[in-house]
Amino acid sequence: MKRTLMASLAFLIAASIFAAEDKPQQTTTTPDSPLVAAAKKSNRSTKKKRVVITNDTLKSSTGHISAGSSPAGTLDLPAAARPAEKPTADGKKAAEAAQAAAKAKADQAAADERQKQTMSAARAEEDGPY
Repeated sequence: MKRTLMASLAFLIAASIFAAEDKPQQTTTTPDSPLVAAAKKSNRSTKKKRVVITNDTLKSSTGHISAGSSPAGTLDLPAAARPAEKPTADGKKAAEAAQAAAKAKADQAAADERQKQTMSAARAEEDGPY
């Protein structure tokens, strides 16, 4: 019994020593995705210097300004984008009339919408639930 115990103990010690020896690590590298490979290949951070626009760079730089082909002061702006003129007495009356007309138009549209909803509800009531 002592011999088997000693033999098994010796075997365990030898096995643990054998297992503790340094084995070369097998490193498996996965290939980079196409996006990562392209980013590494471009090495963008070392190639290009970024220009930061500051007041100093604007003062020291010489720029090109073009006047364009249309003469100055002849912009074709829509009526909503044109600057408002100073109202005169006639202009105030016209503006008030325009506001009143717009309000009447909005009131008429709201009344039409209410009537449409009422008619729709009446039709639904006549048709019944099924």
